[in-house]
Amino acid sequence: DDHSASSVPIRYVSHTFHGGEKCTMTGESRSTEVRFICARDSNSNSITAIKEFPTCSYIITVATPWLCLHPAFKPPVCRPAV
Repeated sequence: DDHSASSVPIRYVSHTFHGGEKCTMTGESRSTEVRFICARDSNSNSITAIKEFPTCSYIITVATPWLCLHPAFKPPVCRPAV
């Protein structure tokens, strides 16, 4: 879950890619983490954010309705108070 931009955690699944082109600022290879989040109100995929932190390390957030079909991303069931 990501708490960085919201007080409400955002559940995601991610894939990380290492060994990218050498970063001229750090001398290390670049890396990218692609985070997929559930987009319930959409019928298409879209990139919703691109962040670089630290230098030459990227996080790309992709919103997709397909992830919403997975049981781990179903909304919680509200049960009436007894």
